[in-house]
Amino acid sequence: MPVHWDINGEPTGLARKNFAVGVLPGIMLWAGGLVGLILWSTTRRSDSRTPAWVPPVGTALTVGMLLIMHLASIASGLGWPVSVPFVTDVGLGLLLIGLGWMIQRIPPNGAVGVHTPRTRSDPAASARATRAIGRGLIVAGVLTSLAAPLPGAWPTVVMLISLLGACVVAVRASRGAT
Repeated sequence: MPVHWDINGEPTGLARKNFAVGVLPGIMLWAGGLVGLILWSTTRRSDSRTPAWVPPVGTALTVGMLLIMHLASIASGLGWPVSVPFVTDVGLGLLLIGLGWMIQRIPPNGAVGVHTPRTRSDPAASARATRAIGRGLIVAGVLTSLAAPLPGAWPTVVMLISLLGACVVAVRASRGAT
């Protein structure tokens, strides 16, 4: 059963069906649990202002994205006409949109957000940068999802350029630039 695809959407890695269907969900749950544990630990710090809803939402976004990819892989392995790279690109876009939405609703804290010397020392700069990176992630997610049907590496290129743009805009926002 295919478990890895190249940039053009051609399968390049195969695994036994029992591994692909059984072990990969375990890896998916491990990754989601790790994200959840990291987010949960941020809510337990004495100086944390991270809301309690952040760990379950962040974990759900991560596991949801991995579940979409896994189901697409299984469908492809069953011979259904599913483009795993397309599904992955759309899923990554949706994940970025969800993260952007989430980041905009989290008060400045030591774990999630834009961390530069300026944002650590100036709460207004931190708030501006956090809003900017949240909006930038949403834009990057929309662009990544829209680029999913493009051939080859184009969806990845669009995602990377839009994420870089989001970072530049967030740093400029932290400096008070418009």
